[in-house]
Amino acid sequence: MKFLEQAKSYIGVPYAKKYHKSGTPEFESRLFLDCCGLIRKAVRDLTEEFGFYIGSGNQAYQYDTLPTTLPSEEHLEPGDLIFISGAYFDTQRPRQPHDIVHVEIWMGEGERSLGARWTTGKVQVFDSYRFVSKAYGSMEYHFKSIGTWLQGICIRLQVPH
Repeated sequence: MKFLEQAKSYIGVPYAKKYHKSGTPEFESRLFLDCCGLIRKAVRDLTEEFGFYIGSGNQAYQYDTLPTTLPSEEHLEPGDLIFISGAYFDTQRPRQPHDIVHVEIWMGEGERSLGARWTTGKVQVFDSYRFVSKAYGSMEYHFKSIGTWLQGICIRLQVPH
């Protein structure tokens, strides 16, 4: 719950400066967080509690540090992560390992999630982790327990891509 609460403290932080107009509060923000940046920031804020310093890799890296895949959303605990794999519509865009393109935090009720989803958006709570993307399709959802992180273990698994 402490991880979830820490991540919630970033609600309202914009996704990225380049998507906002000069002079707006979003453009002038001192902090920007995309989907994996939100996870990384909250974990780094709690480095002492977790017992490790998470690396700077993206959502595919984070996916590889969590060995416990849950069979369905019914097995999620508040703070667990929902990863989305998909195929980019822009075929020139490089593929991510495991095709992991996005990550959000499960809020602990229904399909509600916390994340940074839209380039012009902000960190926010969504009614559902399920959405239609303008950047990728063929979306699949992968539920990962943060249990090993809570045990102080953050090791990137060497899994074939």
